[in-house]
Amino acid sequence: MTAKKLTTSPTEADLEAEIHHAIALAFPWLPAESIHHQTKFSFTFGRKKIDVDGTEASRAEARSDIVLYNGDRPLAVLELKRAGVPLTPDDDAQGLSYARVLNPSPPLVAVTNGTDLHFIETHSGKRWQPTQRAEQEFQALVTSAARVAAADMKQAIETLMGTNAAVWMQAVRLTAAETMDELSASWDEPARPFARGFLIPRKATAQVLRRATGGAKLILVEGAPLAGKSNVLREVSLRTTQLDDIATLYVEAGVAGGILQSLADALARSLAWPVTREEARSWLMRLSQSSDHRLLLAVDGLDAGDNDTRREIEDLSSTTFGPGLFVIVAVDDAVAGKLVTAPNGLTESAIGRRAQRVHVGPLDDREFQIALRVLRGHRIELMHGAQATPEFRQPWVLRATSALVIERIEDAAPTLAVALPPLLSLDLIRHARERFTDHELRRLFKAIAKAVLADTRDQKRDTSLMLESLEINVVRRETLRQHVDATELTWLIDRAFVKPAIHASGDSILFIRLPELLASELARLLADELVPLVQADAQHAATWIAGAASNLPIGDVIAAQAISDAVHRPGSLSFDLIRALLETPPERQPVSAGGRFATHFPGVGLVELVFKEDGTAVVDIDGHLHTIDLGDDGMSDTYTNIHQWLILSHLAAVPFAMETPEGLQRVDPGILLIVGTADLVLRKPGGDHEMRAAPTHEVPGIGSMVCHEAGIIEPITLSIFRYLMRDGAAASDWIDSALAEDSMPLLSRIHIALLQASSSAHEELATWAEETLTSKVLPAFKRFPVLQCSNASPTSGVSSITDLL
Repeated sequence: MTAKKLTTSPTEADLEAEIHHAIALAFPWLPAESIHHQTKFSFTFGRKKIDVDGTEASRAEARSDIVLYNGDRPLAVLELKRAGVPLTPDDDAQGLSYARVLNPSPPLVAVTNGTDLHFIETHSGKRWQPTQRAEQEFQALVTSAARVAAADMKQAIETLMGTNAAVWMQAVRLTAAETMDELSASWDEPARPFARGFLIPRKATAQVLRRATGGAKLILVEGAPLAGKSNVLREVSLRTTQLDDIATLYVEAGVAGGILQSLADALARSLAWPVTREEARSWLMRLSQSSDHRLLLAVDGLDAGDNDTRREIEDLSSTTFGPGLFVIVAVDDAVAGKLVTAPNGLTESAIGRRAQRVHVGPLDDREFQIALRVLRGHRIELMHGAQATPEFRQPWVLRATSALVIERIEDAAPTLAVALPPLLSLDLIRHARERFTDHELRRLFKAIAKAVLADTRDQKRDTSLMLESLEINVVRRETLRQHVDATELTWLIDRAFVKPAIHASGDSILFIRLPELLASELARLLADELVPLVQADAQHAATWIAGAASNLPIGDVIAAQAISDAVHRPGSLSFDLIRALLETPPERQPVSAGGRFATHFPGVGLVELVFKEDGTAVVDIDGHLHTIDLGDDGMSDTYTNIHQWLILSHLAAVPFAMETPEGLQRVDPGILLIVGTADLVLRKPGGDHEMRAAPTHEVPGIGSMVCHEAGIIEPITLSIFRYLMRDGAAASDWIDSALAEDSMPLLSRIHIALLQASSSAHEELATWAEETLTSKVLPAFKRFPVLQCSNASPTSGVSSITDLL
């Protein structure tokens, strides 16, 4: 039988034997029992603790880093090479660097391979060559070292950061963690991009890591503002902490004179390693030559006008740097388009040729389910219907709606959870007003709100910018400058409340963060204007507030809050406004051949459609024409006057009374009865078609209704649900009045609301809801046609456009 050696690397016993042999060789004058060693030790860079495991280093690099002690006093750093491996100047440099960063610092560095041996003085960096190696000479060395100034810490850190992967990877990860902690939101800094304990895993992260590990040197992570690009970089950083060969360093672009300066500042702040921009580049170049350990440089928030940073990206992604460095850059869609195109606008730029591009959009179905699990981890649930709410596919909305609840649920009993409404509602603004109480911040956001309103009223704006502003909070820089001074604008930009960009139209714009605070201030401003308008002409005021809602993101919520605010102002509002809104119901109008429409798609921009008689439509995307089949339904319908009843849908969610011809009366139940009869799906138009699709019933002669399987996806249904939850059995008379309306759409909405109420933890309320369903609502359906489910959508053919994009 032939024996075969299975252990190919030294065992810990082998290493211990080599250490004892090296100690006897280096310090023969000291009793062996007086010397002990540590193969695992730590030291501090700035505020960061770095751990060193000499055992692991021995397995990986045929060397061990060991600290020797004589009693309690550090004696030497021992750089132990395996037998037969020659000693090099790099061994001296690494051992010397360890000795200089340790506190207290050992006076000697001993480097040996078990046969050859040399010493380096820690304080001078020179060879220690006494006439004879004895205790007296060693004591003289210790005394001399105590009188000499501290060694060059910067040089020691530079050596370890440049030669030892175990050190620089830890340092990089700790620096990134510190930066991200600094950028995590708190009550006094709410605009920061991250939320502690709240991170939704994204598919884009997996794509980035696949491409990075596959050899991509440059990756662009692109998407609309607030789409979650920064959090993709954060997730990449966290995931790479689990990898042995990749570390991620996160830096902000445009905050400190470019990527390299931001990198130098981060290293200096976190590691007390004051490197210059040029030294940071040299460090990156040295690291990039390794193929065993790689640095992922994650650059967040590049601005299109930042030409210096653009040149740095071109430099860092060039062949000047080796395979050990790859760069990820998070950019807005508009910036990405400019980065990948040469100045002539006709050819690809250097970045365009090198970059692999990863898009971050709204949460898809799978990501949304993961987001729900993340929220459940905080004991937060979303009611049934949220899956068909486009706004909830935006990570910022989930963060904003759950922020205040997270704070409160942490103090609640562990058996309790909270269920959030499945739609955006007036709660968003109420929570914003509870959360953002800083008077200076509110003053500046009021100025931003004034600028936003001024922009919405400027019909000379570029069409693509006008359409984009319906979905995203954006303002032209020149407009905002009329409402804030230069110092205030700089303050807003520095604290990330607004983000500069160049729009595809060429306009200098600012994307606005904290949309919920902006919505609150917009509502206050609209309320100020609304009161005198109603007093002059209620019908005109109703048209005006509906127009304002149609021109703003979540405009229906903002307009409803404006009316609620105005009701409580001196002079109040008359019921004439509510009547005027009620008397303008939404209407459905068929699209005729030749009809021309324009819309905005995130990441693409302006898209134009022309409907044809043959059941097709021509789509114009960046001047390229495509023909799409509209399907069996042919041309679809458009809706007019939808915002009047959408505003009322939100307004009726809270009890309120007004002076009517019959005296002071509560008016929300009456609004629910009337608006609930709408014969179409009463939802805000726009948004992603796929995420708005929900099963509906189309009944000839009656209209479109949401299928009960979809849950609550209309604001009016949510308001009916809240009314029933508040009043319970006391709402039985209202139920009877609703049934008397003989309206199938109203009956359908009540059915959905009662289904949700029947699952309430409030047993008495749930029982009443079930009994009402059984005894009143379900029998009432027998008066109407049998319902058949279909996957209806707001406009036919849009999914085909999505496929083109």
